[in-house]
Amino acid sequence: MNKIHKLIFIAVMVSVCGTYPVKAQNLSNAGEEHIQNKMLEFLYNYISYSDINSNQIFFSSDFYKEFGKLNSSGMKTLIFNDLTDSLPEQIKLEQYLMVLKQKFSGINIKTVYKEPFSNFGLQYKGAVRISQVIELERTVIAFNKQKKVYRSKNTLYLVVSFAKIGGLFYDFSADYISKQKPELLPLINYKYIQTELGAAFKSNTVTTDEMPYTALDAYQFTTPGYETGIGAIYNLSRSLGVGVGLNANRVSVSMNISSEIKPNWSSSKLTDKDGDLYVPVFNSAVTEKTQFTFVGIPVFAEYRLGNVLKLHAFARAGFEISTMVAGTVTANGNSELKGYYPDINLTLYNLPEYGFVYKDINSEMAISQPHIAISSNISAGVVLPLGTRMSVSGAAFYQTGINAMFSTDNSYRSDYMAIKPESTTFSQKAMGLKVSLLYRLLK
Repeated sequence: MNKIHKLIFIAVMVSVCGTYPVKAQNLSNAGEEHIQNKMLEFLYNYISYSDINSNQIFFSSDFYKEFGKLNSSGMKTLIFNDLTDSLPEQIKLEQYLMVLKQKFSGINIKTVYKEPFSNFGLQYKGAVRISQVIELERTVIAFNKQKKVYRSKNTLYLVVSFAKIGGLFYDFSADYISKQKPELLPLINYKYIQTELGAAFKSNTVTTDEMPYTALDAYQFTTPGYETGIGAIYNLSRSLGVGVGLNANRVSVSMNISSEIKPNWSSSKLTDKDGDLYVPVFNSAVTEKTQFTFVGIPVFAEYRLGNVLKLHAFARAGFEISTMVAGTVTANGNSELKGYYPDINLTLYNLPEYGFVYKDINSEMAISQPHIAISSNISAGVVLPLGTRMSVSGAAFYQTGINAMFSTDNSYRSDYMAIKPESTTFSQKAMGLKVSLLYRLLK
């Protein structure tokens, strides 16, 4: 170490070393001294082998020849010996951090991000690698080429990392020092489970079968609805995951039905009390309201794009198996039954003794024919992390049914429809927006 380096080293030590005695809880004097010496060793080597005037300070090639080696990612790193090699005790992570904070009063330790990942070249089972940024306030005394002395006081950022197994740590390493605060993007283990709690606002399009001999204002009905659900996602890699969930939906559909005579009703002739043949004719104005609740199990694959530690995009595709759990059909309006006698081309009405009467319609019937329905789903949106474990997402989605949700037996329509199909099926499509709260279960 030359004279200039010695002066600089002394200045740094004055800046960062505390002058008061401290002791980490349950840690021997030898353990404290070992940690302190390791940090002093690093600072000494940093001063001796680095360019203090550069913006991004890396160690020189001479330093690596003497102290360094390549880690598993191919980056040159200063590796200190395993602390357990020279200690009569095992040092816990909390004790290590406490000694650094107490022995070096100018060092402000901040953990930028910590995640588990696959051993990082270590052979320890269940190892966790933790990266930290340590702020070093230093006063530098140095000489330029003209032999002039200058002083500067600034903050440097030391990036260190170590392996953690349980509450113990190993292989303390120092990666580099920078004059600009670094942003750590650690290699993390993306194989984890994430829970999801969400709510969706939907625009449902319900389609019914066509009804012969009936003037129906539409066979497709668009109505708002909502969905709530829970789920879990297992991430297979940085970009790909698979998930499953449980959703509950509520849909309400209203449609107006009218019925009138048609010329091809000859197959619907009935016999009145006198034995004469007639065709029943309904002049009806009825509003049917179908309400149903169904539950579904979605299964999907998810693809994520961007830095998952920040705002990023994702897309999902999959299918959902659903079944109705409750449903009712109500009908309200009025209907008048008339009798058309084709043999004499005469229509009779307002004859109660023949059943040709006007009546108010007010009926309700439970839906009793649910189906196992399958639908396909696609969605795309963004995720905003709120911390290490929690995030919120927003997505737009589209869902289309492959088969019918349920069918009705139509017996409730006998009072206001002359000729009706034996059953009517209901199929569903939906689009909307979903907001979810995500919670990550760390391994």
